[in-house]
Amino acid sequence: MDRAQFKNSLFSGAFSEELALELFRYQSNMVPVYKRYVDLLGVDRQKVKKLTDIPFLPIRFFKEFRVGTEKRDHEIIFRSSGTTGQIPSCHYVQDEDLYRSSIRNGFLSRYGNPKNYSFRFLLPSYLERSDSSLVYMAKYLADLSDMNKEVFFLNDLEGLVRSIQEDPS
Repeated sequence: MDRAQFKNSLFSGAFSEELALELFRYQSNMVPVYKRYVDLLGVDRQKVKKLTDIPFLPIRFFKEFRVGTEKRDHEIIFRSSGTTGQIPSCHYVQDEDLYRSSIRNGFLSRYGNPKNYSFRFLLPSYLERSDSSLVYMAKYLADLSDMNKEVFFLNDLEGLVRSIQEDPS
């Protein structure tokens, strides 16, 4: 399955265990860190027949290695906030359009069109944490909305309450 077919399957409601297993086989061969991990575990890729058989990469690997295929460079890097003094984990996103589609389609499938929602977040603003995936998702959904004004209220619970009281939509 090529990249376009995969994207189409992912968001057409056709995502299945079979597609997940195909993705596992691709990633366990094309993502060097994951390939090495699967090999060291002694996993026979052809014997992985269900989702519960897929080995998950430990979170510490995202702190110590660049996890991604070597064929494509990343378009965005997200970093965890980490605990003071710790190395943050990194999430290298190679396809920003695919990432945005997953946010939008995930919201659509669960809640409906984000343009019909007014969003408010008790999070740092995009300017304060431009490398946060959560802040990125929040800003992206807010940008899709037809109703938003101010959406970020970090350390301003009173401002959030006032915003909801003034416009509860």
